[in-house]
Amino acid sequence: MLRIGADTPLKINFVDGDVFYLSEIFKVDPSIYGKDGIWSAQVLEVLHSEKPEKKVIFTGTCIDFFESDIEKIQIKRKRGDLGS
Repeated sequence: MLRIGADTPLKINFVDGDVFYLSEIFKVDPSIYGKDGIWSAQVLEVLHSEKPEKKVIFTGTCIDFFESDIEKIQIKRKRGDLGS
């Protein structure tokens, strides 16, 4: 389970190949979708996507995603570097 500050920027790689730079990450109440393991986050930047509909997601847009769809998470470090 993700245990960092909600305002910590993260680079998240998803299993479908999408890569987003996200912040304001929090767990969604399971009663909303009737499922557990769903997170919500604010998009800072779409770093990679082959899907045209995702390439036009604007900064500040909120997205929901399944924790099981995450392949890799990197935390922003000093001087703008991203590390695992």
